[in-house]
Amino acid sequence: QALKRWALNKRNENQDASDVTPAVIRRWVVAATAEYSPKTVQNTFAVLSQIFKQAQLDGRIDANPCSGIKRPKVTRNPDLLVLDAAQVMAMAEEAGRYRAAVLLMALAGLRWSEMAGLQRRDVNLDTGEIFVRRQLQEVKGVLTPGLPKHDKIRRVPIPAQLAQALAPLLDGEPTGLVMTTPAGTALRVGNARRDWFNAAAEAVGAPGLTPHDLRHTYASLAVQAGANPKQLQEAMGHHSASFTLDVYASLFASDLHRLGQTLDTLFSTARGQNVVTNETRPVA
Repeated sequence: QALKRWALNKRNENQDASDVTPAVIRRWVVAATAEYSPKTVQNTFAVLSQIFKQAQLDGRIDANPCSGIKRPKVTRNPDLLVLDAAQVMAMAEEAGRYRAAVLLMALAGLRWSEMAGLQRRDVNLDTGEIFVRRQLQEVKGVLTPGLPKHDKIRRVPIPAQLAQALAPLLDGEPTGLVMTTPAGTALRVGNARRDWFNAAAEAVGAPGLTPHDLRHTYASLAVQAGANPKQLQEAMGHHSASFTLDVYASLFASDLHRLGQTLDTLFSTARGQNVVTNETRPVA
């Protein structure tokens, strides 16, 4: 929206690409930062820079005016709001008919849009995996199907608790949605937050929890189970393992204590197996 409004202003001023100088971009960054989040400004700036890069390649301008421009830093909160395993199961029970929706996000790492767009044919209980290949995004009130974010089609394993919740939902047309409202329509996040999600979160002591926090919960539980960054990246559909580390660095840092305990156990076992007794000591 910021980019569109800026572009319209430039059009109204009858300016072309060559009129946009680094000074113009800097003023836009300052104005946008005052109105939008750093992440939004960063994302919009990236699109803007690509437009001018292409204009430069096409010979329309001599240089990209976005080059060298400082943008606001995006800081990540290391204190992620996540549930433990007991809270996940309790919230699933509180969600009633939407039990599987909670578990698909918390135990399989699906985004809300991926969970809402999941079809029966995408779930294979025999192989124990979910094929995440579509999502339903709500754009201006309209649910629009498409590929998952970053076009990352992926497979994720199905834990036993999730398999039990999904089994009764898989009868019917293969292309039918796994999760629907009682009327058979697709789930909308706003309606769900109002009707059952927020109440279920509050019931387990997590007021303010969002559907995306359940995805963070999946990451937390996966790290506790021993997942490495590459495995987590593939399961969550991130574009790179470095991004996964950036988002969940605090989870891996907190897991270092468990790593130390594991190493201690390994060396304790090794010492016990290699104790030299009088019976095993070689005779000189």
